[in-house]
Amino acid sequence: MSAGTTANVNTVSTYANATGLTYALVGGSYYDQEDSYDRHTIMVGEDNTTDGITSDKIYGVDLADEGKIAFQLDTEATKAPLLERTGLDLDEAGSAASNYVVVTRLFPQADTINTSDTTLTFQFGASDIPRNTPTYEGAVTFDISTDHKIDSRAAGRYLSYKMTLGSTDYKDFEFSGFDIDVTPTGAR
Repeated sequence: MSAGTTANVNTVSTYANATGLTYALVGGSYYDQEDSYDRHTIMVGEDNTTDGITSDKIYGVDLADEGKIAFQLDTEATKAPLLERTGLDLDEAGSAASNYVVVTRLFPQADTINTSDTTLTFQFGASDIPRNTPTYEGAVTFDISTDHKIDSRAAGRYLSYKMTLGSTDYKDFEFSGFDIDVTPTGAR
């Protein structure tokens, strides 16, 4: 990104400029078309072929499920989220840094208003040295609407996790953290 501001945006789609639009990829509603001057965060960005962005763009920051900008979603510029945390040492939970632990269960605290897709994908891992790249287990799908825990066997001194969505999964979600069950196996 090279610049940004909050501005009024005329997001009215007409039949003349709505060619190729689909309901699944357009934000807003017919009611939102009535007052098209909502304030949105707008940013300017340059092309970046390394990231797959082939042209300069004007970005409008909006929600996926309850968005109000009625322009077509730019799938080239909208990337899947990746949340990653490495080097969790559990010292505030009373575990010494020399302790080797095994995570047996995780209880994610997440939510979404999207009712058609309520899944998040997690990977858990660990390393014995904080700066080493963690070794991750296979990906596990967590369904917010039906699941309450994820079983795991991530083991090490420093725990890690990744949370992702699919490349075409544009839902809004909240992820505030998780509770975990760990088994200390002693110092190594």
